[in-house]
Amino acid sequence: MNLVEKYKPIVKLHPNEKFFPIGWNDWLQRTKPAKAFPDGSQGRLFPTDKDGNPLPNDFAKLQPTQALYHIMNNDDGSVDLAYMYLFAYNGSKRLLGVAPTGAHSADVEIFFVHLLPSGELGFYGLTTHGQVQLYNVHPSIRASRGGAYDNSETIDFENGRPVVYSAVNAHAFYGQPGSYFRFYGFGNDNTADGPAALFFYDNALNSPAWDYMNELGIKNGKPSVLGLQMQLYQQGKPPLDRETKKPQQLYRKVVPHFFSLKRFKFAMWVPYLLYLVLPLIVMRTKSKHRARIAVGVFFLQFYVLKAFFHFFGNSFGIPQDKEDIFGFLFPFRLY
Repeated sequence: MNLVEKYKPIVKLHPNEKFFPIGWNDWLQRTKPAKAFPDGSQGRLFPTDKDGNPLPNDFAKLQPTQALYHIMNNDDGSVDLAYMYLFAYNGSKRLLGVAPTGAHSADVEIFFVHLLPSGELGFYGLTTHGQVQLYNVHPSIRASRGGAYDNSETIDFENGRPVVYSAVNAHAFYGQPGSYFRFYGFGNDNTADGPAALFFYDNALNSPAWDYMNELGIKNGKPSVLGLQMQLYQQGKPPLDRETKKPQQLYRKVVPHFFSLKRFKFAMWVPYLLYLVLPLIVMRTKSKHRARIAVGVFFLQFYVLKAFFHFFGNSFGIPQDKEDIFGFLFPFRLY
């Protein structure tokens, strides 16, 4: 069994996922170049519909999809494998349960495998929002590098293959199902033991999409910066950093693991229990109508927040919600 077959992961999607993977070559064929930016970089975009929304925003079903792999042989005898997955669209999540944020096109996630010169596993690296969290770190690396490398987190295995869990909408990779806290618990990444995505693997160097890996899509008026995700050695040479113009280093954004509640089905709802504080305070009053008032206060919180983000969200980098009146009247949702 070759290395690519030996270490390729099982990627499990959330049962509520609706933004599925797209093949790299398929993406390249169906997109068109975007307007070039002052630094010379250029993204690629899907055509838009009559309302200006990029097409396609999602893919309605799981189907065999092309993923790419790349093998890096390092000077010290170690080897890095990268398995690269492309999602046409990164859906939004609801900050505080009401404000959509985080949506963008061309979402790339990578599963890294670092092998020691001895051939032993050094660690697995999973991309999460432009950063990498490590799992199954070899004791020698934990001792010599410390910091974010010094952790005992392990990933799941199924039939001898490593399993990664893709967060709903955001697609960030994690080693176990559960809720991973972001935005102080009010914009979490949620993973679950859902259906496995279906992939076949091609060598990245043989894909015409390889040349575009640093310029995928548009985010906030600029090319999506994939940062660490795309710090891969092309033809044996590391790409240049956008800002310093110096060669990038693999794994330069290794971070400690996010705080999480793992393997608890309702973990995603825990932070939102805070919305019960004001109604409970009302219930402790002596008003004979306190139950009705408490219910009103509970729902009023959501509409006040929705109105605030609708009128002032752009000041915080949160786009105006495009939902219709029925969507606005629906008080709360996570996605």
